Amino acid sequence: MKKHKIVDVINENYGQFTKSQKVIAQYITDNYRKLPSMAIQEIAGELDVSDATIIRFTQSLGYKGFLDFKNALKAETHEYYAPHSRFYRATAYPLRLEVESERDGSSLMDKIVHDDFSCMKEFYETFDRNIVTNLTKRINSAEFIHIAGFGTDAVPATFLEWYLSILGYSSRLYTDGGFATSRSVAGFDEKGLMIIFSTPRHLKIEKSIIMAAKEAGTYITYISNANSLELSSLCDENITVTDRANEMINSYVAYMSLCNMIIMEAYEQNKENIDKKLKKQLKLGEHFDVLL
Repeated sequence: MKKHKIVDVINENYGQFTKSQKVIAQYITDNYRKLPSMAIQEIAGELDVSDATIIRFTQSLGYKGFLDFKNALKAETHEYYAPHSRFYRATAYPLRLEVESERDGSSLMDKIVHDDFSCMKEFYETFDRNIVTNLTKRINSAEFIHIAGFGTDAVPATFLEWYLSILGYSSRLYTDGGFATSRSVAGFDEKGLMIIFSTPRHLKIEKSIIMAAKEAGTYITYISNANSLELSSLCDENITVTDRANEMINSYVAYMSLCNMIIMEAYEQNKENIDKKLKKQLKLGEHFDVLL
C-alpha cells in the first residue's frame, strides 16, 4: 500500500530520535487530526519544548518548516482515517512504551491491551467527576432524553439508553440514519436533552442530528475525544474521553466507564423514585419471561 509520508516516516525512524524528538513524534501521532489547526506556540507550550525544537524536528522529516509540515498534514488527514490505513498502522509498527527495552518484540495483542489500559489510566487521572454530576442533573430535569451513536458509537449509546430506560427515564435511541430517525427528530424541543457519542471519522448523520436538535432548542451534550473540533463547536457541552481514534479499532473502555458513572450517579440522585419504578417493573415482569 502507499505509505503516508508523515506517520510512516515517524514510525520507521522513531528509534533514532532523541528524547525530545520522541516526545514530539508521539504527540503528532496522538493528535494527528487537530494539529493542522494548532499554532506552533500552542504545541510547544503543551510539550514544554521550544518553537525551534519543533521546527528542527519537522525539517528532519524533510519539510521546509512547521508551516510546510502543517500543510502536508492537512492533505493527508482524510486518507489517514480510511479503514485500510488504520489497519495498516495497527499492524505495521511495534508497541512503543516509556521503557521500550522491557517489551521488545511486543505483539499486536500487547499493543491493544496496552492502549486500553492507557486509555483508562488517563481517563481516571484527568477526568473531572463534577462533569458527571452536572450531566446527571440535566438528565433528571429533562422531560425526554435523546441518546445518539452511529457506527461503532452505537455501543456506548445503546448501553447508556438501555440502563436509563430501566431506571425509568423517558428516552429514545438513535443508531442509524434511516427514515425512522428523520421522523423521530420531530420530538426534539427545548425541554429535552441530547447525548451524542462521536469518534472519528465523523459521519454526516451526526452533524445532521446535532443541527436538528440545535434548531429545536434541545440541550446537546457531546461526548468524544479532544480532536473532535468541528462538531463539538455546535454543541452546548463537551465531555472529553480518552480513546485511540487513530487506530482501526477505537478503544471504548473509557466511554463505557463514563456510562457506568452516569447510570450510577443518576440512581444516586433519584434513588427513591427509581426504586419505586424498579419494583413496579419487577412486578409487571412476572407476566413475561424476563430477568431484570
